[in-house]
Amino acid sequence: EIFDVIRYFGQRRKIFNVHFRNIKGGFLNFQETFPDDGDVNMLLAIRVYKEVGYDGMLMPDHVPRIEGDEGGRQAFAFAFGYIQALLQMVSQRIRGGCERSRGHQAASRNYQS
Repeated sequence: EIFDVIRYFGQRRKIFNVHFRNIKGGFLNFQETFPDDGDVNMLLAIRVYKEVGYDGMLMPDHVPRIEGDEGGRQAFAFAFGYIQALLQMVSQRIRGGCERSRGHQAASRNYQS
C-alpha cells in the first residue's frame, strides 16, 4: 500500500521530492491519469505526507494528453491546480474555521499578482 510506503520513508526523512501522479491499474500494467481520476486516494496521500512532516516539493509527473493542448499546458495547469486544492483542503482541516476564509483571500490575492 502506497500510504505505508510514504509513512515508512517519510518517518525516516528519506523523501526529498514527490512526483505526484495517479494511475489506474497496477504494477507493470497501468495507465497514467489525472490526479482526480485514478485508483489512489490523492487527498489521503497528501494527508499522509503532512502526517510524516514532509515539507518538500509536490509536483505533477506525467499527465494524459488532451487533444489540442499543445505542449500539455492545460493538462499541467489542471494537475498543478488540483494539487494546490488538495494542499489547501488539508491545511484548512488543521487550522479550522476562521482561518479558511482568510487563507482563501490571501491565496486569491497571490494568484492575481
